[in-house]
Amino acid sequence: MISPLNKPYRPSSPYGWRDLSGNGVKDDFHNGIDMVPQDGKHPTNILAVADGTITDMRNNVPDSHTGLGVKDKVTGNYVNIRTATGHTIIYRHLRHNSIPSTIKIGSPVKAGVIIGIMGTTGQSTGIHLHYEIRDRNNQSINPAPYIDNDVRLPGATIETPVHYDVRVNAGATLNIRGGPGTNNPIVTALNNSPTLTIIEEASGTGAKLWGKLQDGRGWVALDFTTRVTPQTAVSLIKATSRVRVKRGAKTYTGGNIAAFVYDRTYTVDFLTGNRAVLDSKGLNTPFNVNDLELV
Repeated sequence: MISPLNKPYRPSSPYGWRDLSGNGVKDDFHNGIDMVPQDGKHPTNILAVADGTITDMRNNVPDSHTGLGVKDKVTGNYVNIRTATGHTIIYRHLRHNSIPSTIKIGSPVKAGVIIGIMGTTGQSTGIHLHYEIRDRNNQSINPAPYIDNDVRLPGATIETPVHYDVRVNAGATLNIRGGPGTNNPIVTALNNSPTLTIIEEASGTGAKLWGKLQDGRGWVALDFTTRVTPQTAVSLIKATSRVRVKRGAKTYTGGNIAAFVYDRTYTVDFLTGNRAVLDSKGLNTPFNVNDLELV
């Protein structure tokens, strides 16, 4: 994960038990890490550390050094982001009115996007960022191992390239979402769908597995779909059949195939033995019928 700051930093208060009152007793548990820029210079932009959805925010608390006695709006201005794994990333004490207008509850956000400016609003004795990570059970975890390290949150989404077709199960209505997980916004809904081509798989909340659609509309929960078994028997492929070229196929003469060919469907113009010519007006290249599948 990336750092929430866009410059080198130092922790001003670590995660865990601390002596907040100054009496030598560690009697306060700090759920996050307080961070300040190493060079001490401001303004300091705060960045989203992971893709997710804005679940809560506040932008109207005035800038002030209110200290430890404040009882109202102790977190100051803040942004909460829920990731596809169900973790919540929390950024507190942001500067008054520094959160961009594009950051709204329910809107998606990408890692690296500026979500505000470091401030000192709420219960704060100086300009800093309170940075916190909570798991899907709302329990805080130490953010330190994930800052500036290529370490994924537990259960983090790992996208795996694939290529296969599915259909929505009979009687089911399937939401297409902006990312893998039910915490991502709904783009549209499907039922009794035509064949959907899946090009990536990923973990995410709300389903055992999510699939990314080839047409770019978003992700679907694969739990509510059935994989379509391609019919590849030579006897089923005839002139006028609609087919797709299998991944890794070669032309009939052994030549390589351009990547775009795999992403399209073609009509079989004519067959000669086990050789098929597809869309002769556009793709005048013969293929072995064993390298084709019906769609």
